[in-house]
Amino acid sequence: MNKDYEYYKNKKVNSLQEILELSIKNGKDDIAFFYNGKDDNIIYKTYYEFYNDVTSLKKYFYKKFKNKHICIIGNNSYDWLVIYLGIVLSGNVAVIIDKDLKEEQIYKMLDKTNTKTIFYSRYCKSIFENNQNKYDKYKIEDIPLYIDEVKEIKTNINLDVNKVCTIFFTSGTTGFNKAVMLSHKNIADNIYGATSLFKLDGNSLSVLPFHHAFGLIIGIFGPFFWHKSVFINESLKNLMADIKISKPQTLIVVPVFVENFYKVILSNAKKNRKKKLLKRIIKISNLSLKMNIDLRSKLFASIISEFGGNLQYIICGGAYLDVKYVKWFRSIGIEVLNGYGITECSPVIAVNRNNYKKDGSVGQVIKGGKVKIVDNEILFKGNSVMLGYYKDTEATDKVLKKGWFYTGDYGYLDDDNFL
Repeated sequence: MNKDYEYYKNKKVNSLQEILELSIKNGKDDIAFFYNGKDDNIIYKTYYEFYNDVTSLKKYFYKKFKNKHICIIGNNSYDWLVIYLGIVLSGNVAVIIDKDLKEEQIYKMLDKTNTKTIFYSRYCKSIFENNQNKYDKYKIEDIPLYIDEVKEIKTNINLDVNKVCTIFFTSGTTGFNKAVMLSHKNIADNIYGATSLFKLDGNSLSVLPFHHAFGLIIGIFGPFFWHKSVFINESLKNLMADIKISKPQTLIVVPVFVENFYKVILSNAKKNRKKKLLKRIIKISNLSLKMNIDLRSKLFASIISEFGGNLQYIICGGAYLDVKYVKWFRSIGIEVLNGYGITECSPVIAVNRNNYKKDGSVGQVIKGGKVKIVDNEILFKGNSVMLGYYKDTEATDKVLKKGWFYTGDYGYLDDDNFL
């Protein structure tokens, strides 16, 4: 089936707090996250455990900090997520920075956003050794100590969903990285709008770094909103092993991953002297599909098993993806759903759907959002559009005009409303 159909129905939400509370109602004992622990033991966290951990950290941040900008910097981890929600649900602002940037650039971002408090993972210890007195520093891994401080404290926090809760940085391709201010409403609206287009029915694996809006908002909170389990990949060197462990139905990645998966499959076929055989089988598969006969699960079982055995979808965004990869992966039974977004729009603007897609497009516009084309430029309007760039009115005014965000990207909407 490849035809238009209604949006998937979800509950409208206005904040990450509402999404957290909804997760408990949908099944508190279901697995929210799982990941590698010490000695390669798999650690499982239920929605209820996550809720309790976040609630405790929220009390800690509410007690210790008031309306502060708090940096979180480190590798992807369960603890990182708990710290992040603790910050934003306590009324403070999370300033998210890439741990792999040069120290000079990190300090510049901290200064730009007036951030003096830092929560960092043990991998980032060396970054701050030369600035012992300038920042208040805390270790992400010390969560149990923070929770012990506030066990008996009760809080009643009234969140303003329209105020900034998170600052992401742009990639800096057109100058120094801009500090993008997103509110709870921005983020929640984007999760609602994107999940109205795509439905997740199984596990997913989180591989993109959390300092990217795509990696955190869509890679983590999209599946969380669908109440599905997310495996947290903490290191790319373990990616293929983690895929086999987690058996994901869906991967959410950028194009370089799709291209590398393609190269690895062909490389393995060549190494096993089966490259010509693979090409022949793909031809047979494509001919069979034209006759409405789907043999892919049998013909390519050995390839799919390398991806855990359940992989159906790869959601891809963040850069251009050649349509040849979309068609090739479809031939072996994996749909690559290309999408499009930008940090300033929280981040998704459009994505191809489970059962309605168009090769060469980046899909249809999310529910609640509007796109129009002016002089070939893509403009977007909706509750997902950022509040602005932090302390940069001039840059904000250049891209935000009468509620429309000027993306700087060229495109068009076709007759079927594909972008």
